[in-house]
Amino acid sequence: MAKVGNTSRLNLADGSIDRIVTDPPWGNYNGMPSGDLKALYQDFLRETQRVLKPGGVAVTLSGNTGLDGLIRGSELKLLKNIPILVSGKKATIFKLQK
Repeated sequence: MAKVGNTSRLNLADGSIDRIVTDPPWGNYNGMPSGDLKALYQDFLRETQRVLKPGGVAVTLSGNTGLDGLIRGSELKLLKNIPILVSGKKATIFKLQK
């Protein structure tokens, strides 16, 4: 069953999800200062680690170049990163595994 929610505050039990697919904000979003973007991505990675089952996979599309460093500092394993262009902007698809 697919669920839609805010990946920085998921109302899901620990270790209950097989897969996450997300496209978090790339920059200023709904008045969010750009400095808060790093905190948003840190919260996203923390929640992803928490709710994924062992071996679970998360796929995220991001234009945030700092996400690489945040992933390295997490418990998630980077399986693949694919650089792409989205409407002429550089982005990356990240495939992560718990």
